Amino acid sequence: RDREKPHIHETHDLTVVVKSGKGILHLGRDELPMKCDDMAFIPKGVFHYFVNTGIKPAVAYVIFNPVYDGKDMKFVEDSK
Repeated sequence: RDREKPHIHETHDLTVVVKSGKGILHLGRDELPMKCDDMAFIPKGVFHYFVNTGIKPAVAYVIFNPVYDGKDMKFVEDSK
C-alpha cells in the first residue's frame, strides 16, 4: 500500500521515527516531508496519515503512549 487511511487516536500520543524510505506525513493541516531518521510527535486527537513518496516501502517505528491496545483508531475523512 502507498498510504494510510486518514485517522485519529483519541487516547494515545504517538512518536514516529522513519527508518527507511520517504514520504509525506499529513498532520492536521500540515504536510511534513519525512525521510530516514526524521521524527514527528502526533498528539492524541490530531488527524494524520502517511503517504509513501518513494519507490521502495517506507519503514517507521511508532511509539504509543500509553501502550497501544490496538483499539484506538478512528478513521476520518481528509479535512483538506
